[in-house]
Amino acid sequence: MQLVGPPPGPDGGDGDGVGGVSNGASGPHGGGLPINALRNVALRLVATDYVALLDVDLLPSTSLACLAGPAAGARLERLLPPGGRRGLVLPMFITDVGMAVPRTKAELLDQLAARVAAPYCLASQAGTAYDRWYRATAAAEARFVPGYEPYVALRAADAGAYDERFVGYGFNKVAWTWAAAVRGLRLYVHPSAFVVHANHADNAWVARIDRGGYLMTWRRYLAYVAEVATAETRE
Repeated sequence: MQLVGPPPGPDGGDGDGVGGVSNGASGPHGGGLPINALRNVALRLVATDYVALLDVDLLPSTSLACLAGPAAGARLERLLPPGGRRGLVLPMFITDVGMAVPRTKAELLDQLAARVAAPYCLASQAGTAYDRWYRATAAAEARFVPGYEPYVALRAADAGAYDERFVGYGFNKVAWTWAAAVRGLRLYVHPSAFVVHANHADNAWVARIDRGGYLMTWRRYLAYVAEVATAETRE
């Protein structure tokens, strides 16, 4: 995965890429749900050779069945070039409320043409290169851009850990992507599989974003970028 550009400012990205919602929970590094610590618990419990790093509100396409079962690893490896740390990006979309979730890429392309589906947050998913994906028949390498937070399937041994200093809502997956890219993980976009973000009936949480906490998290992310880059240089 190619590294391009500086880290994002506090207005870039979407989802976990921005914001600092105070949810009343507490973590070892301040208020907020210890989401990365929970992700690390889940990774330690993985009993398979491969893992998909997804959010609970993502719905898979039928093409993702290729990542299930005893032959999943072999099918995934056939999509990737040999050697090194590699993973598959699963493009993310959203559909209009009430629309059936597309099961296949053909169904998704029909919904996109009818303007009842769209890529989910181009700012945080820009490295996926959606225009290229629409025509893709083979996995193409993703490009790291500021604020990139893709959803990825990869060997569990290559996933690494999430930094547990990130708690609450903001920059936790972006930080993982940055560190993974600096440490040599190369990402390729799956040519047919994708995920769809479930619509939430209640978006009132947006009005409760803690802007002060969000700014602190952004500053923590900037420090983290420098920390990871320095550590990698020393190695």
